[in-house]
Amino acid sequence: MANPATAVLQEITYRGTVAALNPANNTVTINVTHQYGCVFGNNTTNCTWDPISPQVLNGTAPVADLFSTVKVGNMVEATSIGGPGGRWIAIGTLYPTPGIENWLAMDVFGDPDAAPAPLAANYGLTYNATPNCTMCNGTVCNAGSANITITRVGADVFDKTLLPGRNFEYFDRQDNSSIWIEFVSGEASSSLCPNATPMVGGIQPVSVFVVHVRPPVANVTTPATTVPVTTTPTANTTAPVTTTTPGFAPFTALAALGILGAAALFGRK
Repeated sequence: MANPATAVLQEITYRGTVAALNPANNTVTINVTHQYGCVFGNNTTNCTWDPISPQVLNGTAPVADLFSTVKVGNMVEATSIGGPGGRWIAIGTLYPTPGIENWLAMDVFGDPDAAPAPLAANYGLTYNATPNCTMCNGTVCNAGSANITITRVGADVFDKTLLPGRNFEYFDRQDNSSIWIEFVSGEASSSLCPNATPMVGGIQPVSVFVVHVRPPVANVTTPATTVPVTTTPTANTTAPVTTTTPGFAPFTALAALGILGAAALFGRK
């Protein structure tokens, strides 16, 4: 077994507004005004959005589903790989919450590990991709599955393993909030394969998810933009329930939907 290879492709995370969408060319243009960064010292980590000189960056979308939700003028977080713009590996829609500097994400398209803004409604998401060791190229393999953990207020509430193209929804009946996740496709480190050959350097694995959060309906305000929500039916039970269906389950617009409180910050592993 080899230690994980060192990533050589630079990742830069920005915050800004969507300037243009081109579904035909699969590109997203963003007017970026802030850059995300972390400072390490004294056994602590301080991560913030720092203002930068505004610039317009164009890159390919991480997944085509983005175009059914993201609109021109939306505030987003976006991470490029290999330099500014070019290829977005994560784009998340951000919604301002009074008193919270790090705005909350309602939707994430691409790799959740590259989308540092906390999810709305105190949800969190982590994943570990399992390599298909028969389909590898250098330091990365196609992912055969992804093990997903959902947290709420920092505590684990649900685990699920998804194959590529599968999705599920976690629904909390205590406050009628939910999180819907699709594992579109993914990559995993080839170092996780049995008898892997040690490699020095190499590109990092990147996975593609679609994530939608629906905050508690009883405690929300109307946002400036329309928020997508799931139409997946739920079971008649008092406990949180989940549903699993193949493919992408479309979300419909809910006019009186907004943001709930702060969430635990999670960053790129």
